[in-house]
Amino acid sequence: MSRLTTPDPVVGFLALLLSAGENADQAVMGMEAVCGKTSLITDPIPFDYTAYYEKEMGPGLLRVFCFYDDPMQPEKLVEQKLFADGLEKRIAPTERRIVNIDPGYYNLDQVALSTGKYAQHRMYLGKGVYGDVELIFKAGSFQALPWTYPDYRSPEVIELFNDRRRKYRDRLRVGGRQEQRI
Repeated sequence: MSRLTTPDPVVGFLALLLSAGENADQAVMGMEAVCGKTSLITDPIPFDYTAYYEKEMGPGLLRVFCFYDDPMQPEKLVEQKLFADGLEKRIAPTERRIVNIDPGYYNLDQVALSTGKYAQHRMYLGKGVYGDVELIFKAGSFQALPWTYPDYRSPEVIELFNDRRRKYRDRLRVGGRQEQRI
């Protein structure tokens, strides 16, 4: 018989996709209501991996990651995704979005995203939200999976999450917790 336990806290982040000429400020400030204060906002990265969003958001899209330091419980991801979907609509000047906000989290073992889209490898979390593990930590670095989005496969994004993981690991050590999987 299994013994149910509460998972360790995780660290949240946002993956923002911005229309050309837009900045992340409105989305970042809006998400503070459910995510808290940011600790790092990356410079925009050209998002040219797919044309999937161009019909709605136009060409020249940019990816920005926004990270938080305060740990959270993983189930908070559902609340954050629902809030993000509403914020996307409030920010949009028309029916077309100018920002796509995907809340996610990372811990020592994985980088996970929330989504409203079903796929066979995604787990249902509740209220229309699915969880999607994008990267797993193995052999000293985060590694892509067969379904990992192309931008998350890039060396720059993997190193970004490796760096955030190191900072999280160091905070756990300072806090008196030695993690076996480090």
